[in-house]
Amino acid sequence: MIRSLSRRDFLRRSAVAGVALGAAAPLAWGDARSADEKVFKSHGPGEMWLKNSDKLIEQFIRPLPEGQRVNDQICSSRRLENVFYIDLGKHAVVIDSGFDHQVQHHLDNLESLGCDLSRVVAILATHSHVDHTGGVKKARERLKVPVVAHANAVEPITTGDRFRTAAEMPEIKGWKFDFPPCPVDLTIDHGDVIEIDDQRIDVLHLPGHTPDCVGYVWNGHFFTGDAVFGAGLIGWAHERWRSNYTDHADTILGLIQSGPDAQMFYCAHGPMLPYSVAVPEACLLTLKRLLANDADPCNHTPRAPRRTADVGPRVLQLPAA
Repeated sequence: MIRSLSRRDFLRRSAVAGVALGAAAPLAWGDARSADEKVFKSHGPGEMWLKNSDKLIEQFIRPLPEGQRVNDQICSSRRLENVFYIDLGKHAVVIDSGFDHQVQHHLDNLESLGCDLSRVVAILATHSHVDHTGGVKKARERLKVPVVAHANAVEPITTGDRFRTAAEMPEIKGWKFDFPPCPVDLTIDHGDVIEIDDQRIDVLHLPGHTPDCVGYVWNGHFFTGDAVFGAGLIGWAHERWRSNYTDHADTILGLIQSGPDAQMFYCAHGPMLPYSVAVPEACLLTLKRLLANDADPCNHTPRAPRRTADVGPRVLQLPAA
């Protein structure tokens, strides 16, 4: 991770580097500029979501997820969110759990694709939002394995805080979902390595969308959570989630300057895509506009706590003894 930049430094450096807005970059879930600023001041749901939330929830969230075999070692179960199973040989891991009302269907889908859930040794959380870890308690109970998450995710996941986890978004009619509190058994941070038999999973702290966002890199595959999407998209942001655009700028610049050695990336929403530095470069367009808006609360939230220089990377060996 590169040295943390101030918002002013980021705007100055991006201008020097020739990052200009030009045509507006597309935004996930619709453009917040068309939304009622009094309702949702930050980069969040657009007018389509605010006006048609009931229909969109029924269309994108309520139906049962579908399973997909990506390749010989990776399977996914997807609806709004993606849940991944990685076959590591003797053992396996699951990345995220999805919504509480979807989790059992996600796990059933993975089994139907031939994934042996008895080989899973951990649930690796990308961050603490309801669409990714709302079902982690049920997944932990069914799989009988530890939950692994960034240290910043401990409080929202263990308390099930309805607003920190986005289980409730008052701006969106009908957006109320269960988030049963769940223990976080093992914590990770930037630079840590998860060792499972002879396999290595590298951990990247990718704060911005939330303070606890992490990515996982395994064998050329980069699981980004909500930190990076295709076409310059980034996840929704809100001050109650402690989203911070300067943190997100640090994350994106870090991926551009010293990103992972990956060929494919798997975001937490949408399809897998070939990975190149052009992916985070496109996100700079969106972030530069957001950083320039001083009225946006996510330009004034606290920066995410990060690993201090005196605490070096660790090796987490699984299955736990």
